[in-house]
Amino acid sequence: YHAGLVLTRQDRDREAALAFERMLLFYPDHVGAHGNLGLIYIKAPHYVSRGIDHLEFALERETDPMRREGLRGSLDEAERLIGRYIEMTGEAPSQRVDPSEGEIGMPWEEVAEEGM
Repeated sequence: YHAGLVLTRQDRDREAALAFERMLLFYPDHVGAHGNLGLIYIKAPHYVSRGIDHLEFALERETDPMRREGLRGSLDEAERLIGRYIEMTGEAPSQRVDPSEGEIGMPWEEVAEEGM
């Protein structure tokens, strides 16, 4: 978990996501790992559904009011990004599309500018 936090601070989202996924293999109810993984996954259109699932899991179990507020804000941001993606492409993001078309950690605006 701590490795994932360090990697996130270094903007190494792909590696951080792997660290949080590994954490969840051993501690499947770890709220922090779910929340952080959700924050990483909502940054790319083809991972957004997974990100929302992780954020919702964390929100249901988080007891700290400030963290709950942050998780709600992240869910709102994910919904905004989905709406923008639909406006730009005319379709919802699909996890069946090759995820390399929307790399983890690459902001959606950059993906769109590259002809997503």
